[in-house]
Formats: sequence, C-alpha cells, structure tokens
Amino acid sequence: MAKCLESEKHGVLNKIIEGNIRLGRLEEKVKGYRKQAALKLGDISHRLTEQQEDFASKTAQYQQEMRHLHRMLQDKQDVLDKALQQKREMEGELEVVWESTSKENRRIRELLQATLERTGPWDNTRAFADRCLDGISQGDVQDGCHFSFCDLKPPPTAHQGLREPLG
Repeated sequence: MAKCLESEKHGVLNKIIEGNIRLGRLEEKVKGYRKQAALKLGDISHRLTEQQEDFASKTAQYQQEMRHLHRMLQDKQDVLDKALQQKREMEGELEVVWESTSKENRRIRELLQATLERTGPWDNTRAFADRCLDGISQGDVQDGCHFSFCDLKPPPTAHQGLREPLG
C-alpha cells in the first residue's frame, strides 16, 4: 500500500509539474502576445501621430493657400472696382463732351441759318468753293441745312453701357 501511495504521490507530483510546465509555457506565450500587441500598438500609435502631424501640416498649408487666394481675390476686386469707377467717370466726361458738342453744333447751325437768312441765296461758286461746306449740297445750304449732328442720338446714360444698343 505504501508503494501504491508512493506511486500515486509521484503521479500527482508529475501532473503538477507538467501543469506548471504547461502554465509556464502558456505564460511565455502570453508574454509574447503582449509584446506583439505592445509593438503593434506602438506602431499604430506612431502612425497615428504621423498622420496627425501630416494633417496639421496640410491644414496649415491649406489655410495659408486660402489666405493667399483671398488676398488675390481682394486685389482683383479692387482692380475691378477701380476700373468700374474709371468707366463711370469716363461716361460722365463723355456725356459732358457730347452735350457740349451738341450745343456747339446747334449754335453753329443757328448761326449758319441766321447768316443764310441775312445774306440771302448764295452764289454757286462761293458755296462750292468753300472747303468747310464740301460735304453739303447746294440744296441743303439753301434749305437751311437739313442735316445736323444734333440729329444724332445722345450718348448712353450712366445706366447704359457704351456697347449696349441705344433706344
């Protein structure tokens, strides 16, 4: 019986030793898995940090580009505003010149008509010899000049563009 107990004791001890060995191996595997997980976690953390840095860099670059584009847009808007202001000023000046020219043409026409009424019909040689009257027929001179620059349409108003049709 003692031998039986002794052998049972050795069997139990062997099983305990085998269990401890198996437990040691499992603990080593767990340590290996933990190391692998820690390495992978470290790698993922490193990549995530790199991505965050890259994202921050790209964000800063895009913001700088947006500021640059905004400045360019503002510069172009300023140039456009100045051009439109100059256009309005030029249209105003053209309107003044047109009105002045129209008044001057009216004055010249009235003066010519008054002169014709005072002096009577002109003699043919003088009317056609006068270089100032080259484009005017004798009938027009005697009738009081049916054509006048005043008959032209006025310049476009400030609301009409120079290239828009009049009327």
